[in-house]
Amino acid sequence: MEEISWQIVLLEYFLNFFELILFEDFLRQDFKLRHLFWVILNTLVSVVLGYFSVLIWFFAPIIYRKIKNKKMDYLYFNQRLLALLITFTLNFLLNIVYPLMMKFIKNLDFSILFFELLTIISLMMIAILIHKKRAALDQIVSEIQKLNLERRVYWLLLISFLVIWTSYMAISAYLYFVPKETTTMVFISILLGVASVQLMAFLFLDMSRRAAEDKAIQNEQLQNYLNNIEQQYQELRHFKHDYHNLLLSLNSVVENDEQLNSYYQQLILEQPDEHKFSFALNHLDYLQNEPIRGLIVQKFFAAQKLGIELELEIKEPLVVPAKLVLTVIRILGILLDNAIEHVDKETDKKVSCALIKSPDLIEITVSNQASNLSNLDQLFENGFTTKKNHQGFGLANVRNLVDQNSDLFFEKELINGNLQMTLMIERSSDVNS
Repeated sequence: MEEISWQIVLLEYFLNFFELILFEDFLRQDFKLRHLFWVILNTLVSVVLGYFSVLIWFFAPIIYRKIKNKKMDYLYFNQRLLALLITFTLNFLLNIVYPLMMKFIKNLDFSILFFELLTIISLMMIAILIHKKRAALDQIVSEIQKLNLERRVYWLLLISFLVIWTSYMAISAYLYFVPKETTTMVFISILLGVASVQLMAFLFLDMSRRAAEDKAIQNEQLQNYLNNIEQQYQELRHFKHDYHNLLLSLNSVVENDEQLNSYYQQLILEQPDEHKFSFALNHLDYLQNEPIRGLIVQKFFAAQKLGIELELEIKEPLVVPAKLVLTVIRILGILLDNAIEHVDKETDKKVSCALIKSPDLIEITVSNQASNLSNLDQLFENGFTTKKNHQGFGLANVRNLVDQNSDLFFEKELINGNLQMTLMIERSSDVNS
């Protein structure tokens, strides 16, 4: 059998990684010259490990993040997996027709170069198609993020890639190393592998579709409920304004009637609560997400019924990215419920909620007195609660929701008996919201 020159092997590895990394950059729309260094490095690793270096290229950043306790950026790794899946699927299909090419091209080195040229042309055609459909694809990505399906998509892409990669390696082994008698066994194995991944993909997508539909219904119901609260808040503001004007107009009428004047003075005494309401939710209109405003108004009245003061601090207009609104509502609702529950047993019955905007982040800090609290980590354990007959999964859910979203971060601290819990939202996620 004719041997392949080492120069051609090196060039083949270089072109494979060049195609892969360039295509990944295209998907991410992030072309950088320094990425050429990774092409060269992976080419050298491939000389020793062959196509197993692809697995190292993919899994090394994941292992690094685990060691450093960094959050998994599913959008980043999904783009990388998609690039891997497309390039290896293309190579897989071209390898199937490779024996036909060999009938017309006798020189092995030249056939490999022709194969790589065909791969590059095919990837360029795929890139053109993706470019034309970029807006639709961005919309799909946005919907996946809104429904928090990034992790499920990651596992689907990973399983699909591993099956394609295994099939690709099997075909390559057959073409270069395995005797011809094993042809049937190899192709049956490949077909079984492809059929298996299709079955898994179908089951996965069906479960994801049902979960997404259920979640969409729940989210719609939640948003309608909070929008209704926001509408009631606006109606209350209009009523307060009309009520104040009505009292002013009655002043001249009741001056000469002692009984009416006494009743009028009682109405005037009710005004402090109104001013207290206005002060507590000062500048609420700066928050430009109606559902979140509705949640805060709801928690304000819930706290007021318990004799607890909920004070809002927001000094400038800000907006939470649309794709994160429902997740933020769930987290903020849990944090406010937890704070209200805690201060109900404290002497200082006050909860403050501060929303602060910086160039890179939106910070939402909920703080309250917690004089009897010593172990912060215990708060976030499944099953921990201070309520009777309650399962206590609230704050544990906060941890899970934050872990599932790469745009969210969470900090907690206890300072002089005051508990502060801060949700940080990356403003870079505004782009596709």
